[in-house]
Amino acid sequence: MTKEIKTTEKKSVEKKTFLDKCNTEIKKVKEEVNKLKTQVSKYSNEGLSSVYPLYNAIRTLRLKVMDEGKSSGTNNLKMFMETNFSPLKVKKLIFTEIGYPSEKDEQGKFKRDVIFENLFMRANKLSTVIEYNGNNGFEKNNCSLTLKGTQFYVVSNEIYPDVDVVGNKEIKSVKNTNTDLIKLTTRGLEIIWARCRPVITRDPKHQDDSDSLTKNIKQIKDWFNQEWLKRVRNINYLDENYTKTDLDNLETIAQLTLRIVEQFKVDKANITKDGNINEMKTIKELVNVSYQVKNNENKLVSKAS
Repeated sequence: MTKEIKTTEKKSVEKKTFLDKCNTEIKKVKEEVNKLKTQVSKYSNEGLSSVYPLYNAIRTLRLKVMDEGKSSGTNNLKMFMETNFSPLKVKKLIFTEIGYPSEKDEQGKFKRDVIFENLFMRANKLSTVIEYNGNNGFEKNNCSLTLKGTQFYVVSNEIYPDVDVVGNKEIKSVKNTNTDLIKLTTRGLEIIWARCRPVITRDPKHQDDSDSLTKNIKQIKDWFNQEWLKRVRNINYLDENYTKTDLDNLETIAQLTLRIVEQFKVDKANITKDGNINEMKTIKELVNVSYQVKNNENKLVSKAS
């Protein structure tokens, strides 16, 4: 136990030291994010060039992080960045720094500005995909993303290998041979992002457990559905195949299922601004979960809790 605590403390110190070396760059990103946040309506109508100042700030921060990676002796810069400074980690870092989100609605959930977050992620994605240029171990998947002033450009046939043919029923598209630079659109950014987005490698055991849980729940649901269909086809099916013990167990399963569903709702309602669950508010046992069965006249037939 003591060894685990020391290991955790060591990692925490290393992370703090790592970020401390980027304080100047983080401060600049915060400044640009706050500008964006207060002028969302202005920036939302100006295309990708509107997020250039924030892109530039995040890009400078990422370059600083890369320098730290090189200084630490990493021999795989791409993996270092995808593991330690993925776009989602950048988002969490900056949103925590500016205290966003902070306001709550009537249900106690944090209010989120979707337009602001989309604009932030555009700058965040641009600052990431520009690294996928064939250098430092990165694949060349960013369609030769190029900057001219505050405008973003890509090579036409790299981002759109085929072009649609209009007015020809036999030929739907032809190969794009145009190698000119064209202005990058938000749609184009999503195309590049789909090719370059960092793939986070999860622990194989955790991945298997997650997949297994989802698979098992689906199998249980399908099995119960099949049982019900058997009853629909045969009015004597339940009477012939189920015992009182079976029904008691089914009732317990229903109660436990509802308890999990309701606890999930409680947990989601207590998400903190940094995206974590507030454990102090959710360490509880739901003891009043119940379900009711009503007939077609909406009258209560039975109840279990």
